[in-house]
Amino acid sequence: MGRLVPAKGHDLILDAIALLPRECLHRVSLRIVGTDRHSPSGYLNKLTKFIAENELEDQVAFCLDHDDEALIKDYHWADLFVSASAHEGFCVPIVEALAHGCRVVATNVGATSSTLGACGSLLPTREPQSLAAALRDEFTLFDARRDGTEEALLSELDRRSRTSEHLVQFSMASFAERTLHGIELLADHNNRGR
Repeated sequence: MGRLVPAKGHDLILDAIALLPRECLHRVSLRIVGTDRHSPSGYLNKLTKFIAENELEDQVAFCLDHDDEALIKDYHWADLFVSASAHEGFCVPIVEALAHGCRVVATNVGATSSTLGACGSLLPTREPQSLAAALRDEFTLFDARRDGTEEALLSELDRRSRTSEHLVQFSMASFAERTLHGIELLADHNNRGR
Protein backbone atom coordinates (compact mmCIF):
# COMPACT_ATOMS: atom_id res chain seq x y z
CA MET A 1 0.00 0.00 0.00
CA GLY A 2 1.17 3.54 -0.52
CA ARG A 3 4.15 4.73 -2.53
CA LEU A 4 6.60 2.37 -4.13
CA VAL A 5 9.74 3.42 -2.30
CA PRO A 6 12.68 1.36 -0.99
CA ALA A 7 11.74 2.02 2.65
CA LYS A 8 8.52 0.04 2.18
CA GLY A 9 10.52 -3.14 1.62
CA HIS A 10 9.03 -4.42 -1.62
CA ASP A 11 12.51 -5.66 -2.52
CA LEU A 12 12.69 -7.58 0.77
CA ILE A 13 9.40 -9.33 0.00
CA LEU A 14 10.64 -10.25 -3.47
CA ASP A 15 13.96 -11.49 -2.03
CA ALA A 16 12.02 -13.68 0.43
CA ILE A 17 9.85 -15.15 -2.31
CA ALA A 18 12.94 -15.91 -4.39
CA LEU A 19 14.34 -17.84 -1.39
CA LEU A 20 11.31 -20.13 -1.17
CA PRO A 21 11.75 -23.67 -2.44
CA ARG A 22 10.59 -23.98 -6.05
CA GLU A 23 7.82 -26.36 -4.97
CA CYS A 24 6.33 -23.57 -2.82
CA LEU A 25 6.22 -20.98 -5.57
CA HIS A 26 3.01 -22.31 -7.11
CA ARG A 27 1.33 -21.26 -3.87
CA VAL A 28 2.48 -17.63 -4.13
CA SER A 29 0.41 -14.97 -5.81
CA LEU A 30 1.74 -11.63 -4.67
CA ARG A 31 0.04 -8.36 -5.48
CA ILE A 32 2.09 -5.27 -4.83
CA VAL A 33 -0.56 -2.62 -4.31
CA GLY A 34 0.33 1.04 -4.32
CA THR A 35 1.32 3.94 -6.50
CA ASP A 36 4.52 4.84 -8.26
CA ARG A 37 3.68 8.55 -8.14
CA HIS A 38 6.25 10.44 -6.05
CA SER A 39 8.47 7.35 -6.07
CA PRO A 40 12.16 7.35 -6.94
CA SER A 41 12.70 7.02 -10.65
CA GLY A 42 13.76 3.55 -11.56
CA TYR A 43 12.53 1.79 -8.40
CA LEU A 44 9.63 0.07 -10.19
CA ASN A 45 12.07 -0.86 -12.97
CA LYS A 46 14.45 -2.35 -10.40
CA LEU A 47 11.64 -4.47 -8.92
CA THR A 48 10.44 -5.53 -12.37
CA LYS A 49 13.98 -6.53 -13.36
CA PHE A 50 14.37 -8.62 -10.19
CA ILE A 51 11.06 -10.38 -10.92
CA ALA A 52 12.20 -11.23 -14.46
CA GLU A 53 15.69 -12.36 -13.39
CA ASN A 54 14.20 -14.70 -10.79
CA GLU A 55 11.39 -15.95 -13.07
CA LEU A 56 8.66 -14.71 -10.73
CA GLU A 57 6.39 -13.20 -13.39
CA ASP A 58 3.69 -15.80 -12.67
CA GLN A 59 3.80 -15.05 -8.94
CA VAL A 60 3.95 -11.24 -8.81
CA ALA A 61 1.67 -8.52 -10.15
CA PHE A 62 1.71 -4.77 -9.63
CA CYS A 63 -1.67 -3.20 -8.85
CA LEU A 64 -1.08 0.51 -9.13
CA ASP A 65 -3.37 3.43 -8.34
CA HIS A 66 -6.35 1.39 -7.18
CA ASP A 67 -9.52 3.16 -6.17
CA ASP A 68 -11.19 2.21 -2.86
CA GLU A 69 -13.42 -0.42 -4.46
CA ALA A 70 -10.47 -2.21 -6.09
CA LEU A 71 -8.51 -2.01 -2.84
CA ILE A 72 -11.36 -3.67 -0.93
CA LYS A 73 -11.47 -6.43 -3.56
CA ASP A 74 -7.75 -6.99 -3.07
CA TYR A 75 -8.20 -7.34 0.70
CA HIS A 76 -11.00 -9.86 0.16
CA TRP A 77 -8.83 -11.77 -2.32
CA ALA A 78 -5.83 -11.91 0.01
CA ASP A 79 -5.09 -14.55 2.62
CA LEU A 80 -1.99 -12.79 3.92
CA PHE A 81 -0.87 -9.17 4.16
CA VAL A 82 2.88 -8.55 4.36
CA SER A 83 4.48 -5.29 5.47
CA ALA A 84 8.26 -5.27 5.20
CA SER A 85 8.65 -1.57 5.86
CA ALA A 86 11.81 -0.11 7.36
CA HIS A 87 9.77 2.43 9.35
CA GLU A 88 6.08 2.92 10.08
CA GLY A 89 3.95 5.20 12.15
CA PHE A 90 0.37 4.06 12.47
CA CYS A 91 0.15 1.58 9.59
CA VAL A 92 -3.43 1.92 8.32
CA PRO A 93 -3.07 -0.97 5.85
CA ILE A 94 -2.38 -3.36 8.75
CA VAL A 95 -5.67 -2.35 10.38
CA GLU A 96 -7.48 -2.61 7.05
CA ALA A 97 -6.01 -6.06 6.42
CA LEU A 98 -7.03 -7.28 9.88
CA ALA A 99 -10.53 -5.87 9.42
CA HIS A 100 -10.85 -7.82 6.17
CA GLY A 101 -9.76 -11.09 7.79
CA CYS A 102 -6.23 -11.28 6.41
CA ARG A 103 -3.43 -12.82 8.36
CA VAL A 104 -0.57 -10.33 8.80
CA VAL A 105 3.22 -10.63 8.79
CA ALA A 106 5.10 -7.40 9.44
CA THR A 107 8.53 -6.13 10.38
CA ASN A 108 8.71 -4.89 13.96
CA VAL A 109 9.45 -1.23 13.27
CA GLY A 110 8.00 2.01 14.60
CA ALA A 111 4.43 1.63 15.78
CA THR A 112 3.83 -1.67 13.98
CA SER A 113 3.81 -3.77 17.14
CA SER A 114 1.08 -1.67 18.78
CA THR A 115 -0.90 -1.42 15.54
CA LEU A 116 -0.78 -5.20 15.01
CA GLY A 117 -0.91 -6.27 18.65
CA ALA A 118 -1.08 -10.05 19.06
CA CYS A 119 -3.02 -10.44 15.82
CA GLY A 120 -0.20 -11.43 13.51
CA SER A 121 3.48 -12.23 13.21
CA LEU A 122 6.17 -9.63 13.83
CA LEU A 123 9.57 -10.15 12.29
CA PRO A 124 12.46 -8.92 14.42
CA THR A 125 14.59 -8.09 11.41
CA ARG A 126 14.34 -7.00 7.80
CA GLU A 127 16.20 -10.07 6.57
CA PRO A 128 14.77 -11.96 3.59
CA GLN A 129 15.55 -15.29 5.31
CA SER A 130 13.32 -14.35 8.27
CA LEU A 131 10.48 -13.34 5.97
CA ALA A 132 10.85 -16.50 3.86
CA ALA A 133 10.65 -18.59 7.06
CA ALA A 134 7.53 -16.67 8.14
CA LEU A 135 5.95 -17.32 4.74
CA ARG A 136 6.72 -21.05 5.04
CA ASP A 137 5.10 -21.01 8.50
CA GLU A 138 2.00 -19.38 7.00
CA PHE A 139 1.85 -22.11 4.30
CA THR A 140 1.93 -24.72 7.08
CA LEU A 141 -0.92 -22.98 8.89
CA PHE A 142 -2.97 -22.70 5.69
CA ASP A 143 -2.45 -26.43 5.07
CA ALA A 144 -3.52 -27.33 8.60
CA ARG A 145 -6.65 -25.18 8.30
CA ARG A 146 -7.45 -26.63 4.89
CA ASP A 147 -7.05 -30.15 6.28
CA GLY A 148 -9.39 -29.20 9.11
CA THR A 149 -7.18 -30.20 12.00
CA GLU A 150 -8.87 -29.34 15.27
CA GLU A 151 -5.82 -27.52 16.60
CA ALA A 152 -5.58 -25.33 13.50
CA LEU A 153 -9.28 -24.50 13.52
CA LEU A 154 -9.22 -23.60 17.22
CA SER A 155 -6.10 -21.49 16.66
CA GLU A 156 -7.82 -19.63 13.81
CA LEU A 157 -10.93 -19.00 15.93
CA ASP A 158 -8.71 -17.66 18.70
CA ARG A 159 -6.87 -15.38 16.24
CA ARG A 160 -10.14 -14.02 14.89
CA SER A 161 -11.43 -13.38 18.41
CA ARG A 162 -8.21 -11.55 19.38
CA THR A 163 -8.39 -9.55 16.18
CA SER A 164 -12.00 -8.47 16.79
CA GLU A 165 -11.11 -7.36 20.32
CA HIS A 166 -7.98 -5.56 19.10
CA LEU A 167 -9.78 -3.69 16.30
CA VAL A 168 -12.29 -2.14 18.73
CA GLN A 169 -9.66 0.39 19.80
CA PHE A 170 -9.56 1.73 16.23
CA SER A 171 -13.31 2.27 15.95
CA MET A 172 -14.72 5.78 15.70
CA ALA A 173 -16.56 5.32 19.01
CA SER A 174 -13.37 4.32 20.80
CA PHE A 175 -11.45 7.20 19.22
CA ALA A 176 -14.17 9.68 20.27
CA GLU A 177 -14.18 8.30 23.81
CA ARG A 178 -10.40 8.60 24.16
CA THR A 179 -10.43 12.10 22.67
CA LEU A 180 -13.14 13.31 25.03
CA HIS A 181 -11.33 11.74 27.97
CA GLY A 182 -8.14 13.56 26.95
CA ILE A 183 -10.00 16.86 26.69
CA GLU A 184 -11.51 16.33 30.14
CA LEU A 185 -8.08 15.58 31.63
CA LEU A 186 -6.64 18.69 30.00
CA ALA A 187 -9.54 20.82 31.24
CA ASP A 188 -9.11 19.46 34.80
CA HIS A 189 -5.38 20.17 34.66
CA ASN A 190 -5.97 23.73 33.44
CA ASN A 191 -8.64 24.38 36.09
CA ARG A 192 -6.32 23.22 38.86
CA GLY A 193 -3.64 25.59 37.61
CA ARG A 194 -5.81 28.68 38.09
